[in-house]
Amino acid sequence: MPVNTANLRQLPKHLPLVGDVSKTGLGSSAAMTTSVVACIYAFFARQHTDKEFIHRIAQVAHSVAQGKIGSGFDVFTAVYGTCAYRRFPAEKVETMLKGVEAPQRVAVAQLTACVDMREAWVENVPFHLPRGIKLVLGDVHQGGSSTPGMVAKIMAWQKANASTPDNLWSKLRENNESYIEALRALIKQAEEQPEAHTAAVEALSAVRHLPDAAPQDAAARLVVAAAQCAALSRTYLRELGVAAGVKVEPEELSGLLNDTAALPGVFAVGCPGAGGYDAVFALVLGDANCDAVEAFWRATRG
Repeated sequence: MPVNTANLRQLPKHLPLVGDVSKTGLGSSAAMTTSVVACIYAFFARQHTDKEFIHRIAQVAHSVAQGKIGSGFDVFTAVYGTCAYRRFPAEKVETMLKGVEAPQRVAVAQLTACVDMREAWVENVPFHLPRGIKLVLGDVHQGGSSTPGMVAKIMAWQKANASTPDNLWSKLRENNESYIEALRALIKQAEEQPEAHTAAVEALSAVRHLPDAAPQDAAARLVVAAAQCAALSRTYLRELGVAAGVKVEPEELSGLLNDTAALPGVFAVGCPGAGGYDAVFALVLGDANCDAVEAFWRATRG
C-alpha cells in the first residue's frame, strides 16, 4: 500500500517488520531498553511496578550500551510519557563509564549506589500539546544518524564554550524555557477561554509563515508568541550544529522544512530528537492542515 497516514492506521498493531527498516530517531532504542528492564524487574520483583526504579536502571543500561550519557529524555518518556523534561543527574552514571571505552558490565555495588532511591533525581512534570495543535512526523529514509556520535560532538563543543557569555547553548536553553511557558499559557487559555482559543486557532490556521503573523486579539497573540519561540529554538539548534560540526538540521532538509513552515497553519517545524537524517516533524493547527502537510511531503519526497 502507499505509505501514508490513512494506510498506516489500517494496519494491525505489533506487525513484524519486513525488509530493511531505517532508523527513526524517535527513541526506539530507549523504549526497547526500558521495556527489557521493566520485564526483568517484573519477573524478579513480583510486586507492584516501581517506575522510578525502572527509570534509573534503564538510564544506566542505555548509557552503558551507547558508551555515552545523553540527555536521558528518551528513556524518561519511555517510562513516564510526555513531559517537560529536565536532565537526570548524569554525574551519577559517569563514575561507571569513566576510563572505560566500551563497558560490558556494571559492578553491582556501583549500580546500587547510583540508583539509591533515597536520593532525588528528576521530577516528572506531565505535559501535552495545547488543544488544536497536531503533530505530523515524516520518515526521511536516509538510513538514520548516529545519535551517540552526534551527542558526543555537541557536548564537547558545549564544554569548550561553557564559559563564553551569552553563548548559543545558553540562548537555546533560555528560549526553550520561554517556549515551554508559552505552551503552558496556551494550555491554560484552552481550558479557561475555550471559545477564544478555538477562534484564534481557526483564524490562524489559514495564515502562512505563522511566526510573522499580525495577531488580531490576545488569544491569537499567545499562539503567535509560542510559534515565534519555536522558530527561534530551531534557529539556535541549526546554528549550534554548524558551530559544533554536527548536522543537527542537515542542509538537505532545511529547504523542505522552510517550505513546510510557509504552508498555512504550520506552527513549528524541525528535526526531532538529536536531529540528523532520522525524521522531520511539523506542529500544525487543525486536522485539515495536517493532511495538507502530509500531501506536501509525499509530493516532494525523493
